[in-house]
Amino acid sequence: MASNINPNSIDSSYPIAGQDNDSQGFRDNFTNIKSNFSYSRDEINDLQNNVLLKNGLQGSVLSADDHNQLDGTKLTGALMQDMREVVIAGGTSQAATEIDVSKGSYHTLDVVGDVALTFINFPADSLGSVITELNVIGSAELTFPAATSVIGMTKLEGYNAGNNSVILINGTYIYQFYSYTNGNILIVTPLVEEH
Repeated sequence: MASNINPNSIDSSYPIAGQDNDSQGFRDNFTNIKSNFSYSRDEINDLQNNVLLKNGLQGSVLSADDHNQLDGTKLTGALMQDMREVVIAGGTSQAATEIDVSKGSYHTLDVVGDVALTFINFPADSLGSVITELNVIGSAELTFPAATSVIGMTKLEGYNAGNNSVILINGTYIYQFYSYTNGNILIVTPLVEEH
């Protein structure tokens, strides 16, 4: 975007020292200065509302709620270096446990009994993924919602065809789940199955 600020609209040689100067020159300079301030305000507001920030702007806190939300904006040709992903410690499993994909890309969960796992906030029109680390104490049945079609479950150790589930026995199980249908169809890949 080209800036509308025009420093050349201000006559820096006016007024001329040692002579009577027409007041119109003052009015012209003040008008042009005011216009440039207005352009500056609008352009700075536009930047504050639309750029990615490394730190919060002066007098504000950098918050995910109001800054750095790309909201599905496509990035192309990016060369990434030293990137990190958010880890969510889910604590101890409940009978029904929900994984919110929008909160982070790696979720850990201590499984101490049977658990029904659901996923929310997968994208509906692009591919999203989440890694789930399940630390199983004893044995547990991990069940997926009946409405969810899980592709790749037959490759999982302990697969139970009748219940849309897998039987997990004392150990660590790390799965990566993918979806491009808002979680209605899940693709699962086992990364680690140690017990």
